[in-house]
Amino acid sequence: MQIATNGPIDESISFQKSLTLRAADRFTPLFSGGQVVLAESPNSGTNLIDIEDLTFETAAIVVIQNSPDLLTATVAGNSFKATFNGPAIEMEAGLSGAGAVALDVSRNAMTVLPWDPVTVGIAVRLGEAANASGRIANNAIAVQGASGGIFAEATSMNLDVFGNQISGTNYNSGIEISP
Repeated sequence: MQIATNGPIDESISFQKSLTLRAADRFTPLFSGGQVVLAESPNSGTNLIDIEDLTFETAAIVVIQNSPDLLTATVAGNSFKATFNGPAIEMEAGLSGAGAVALDVSRNAMTVLPWDPVTVGIAVRLGEAANASGRIANNAIAVQGASGGIFAEATSMNLDVFGNQISGTNYNSGIEISP
């Protein structure tokens, strides 16, 4: 699905299926403050979720793995002027017994504000998912008094985290990986 408007888009988008959501050629969709793109895999089957080249004021992208089968998720080339009450990009396991996640979180740019003491720019919280693999790469994260830039945790993970630029003041960590 291509978004063919320069915005502002003053509504959230949610879907529970395999889907590619991106800007149409020659358009720069702008989501207004407080909006969320919520992408969930269905409860079964192998799924692909791809969210690319969108612009957000104070908003977020949340991807949730609900299926016991593989989810391939790409969140790339998006721009966030500021975070909104949590991470700009968050991936999580929704149901107990969630399957593996192959992820690519790359080429995103964001400013992380201190909404709460644990706010980060990118959060991969897959805890009980079968496995997390892929990369978090080449993101530009400006942190202003928040917890940090990137946080990742999963029971089993094989993530390449490289080429990320994390800068700012008064923050706790640039990259935190937790088993």
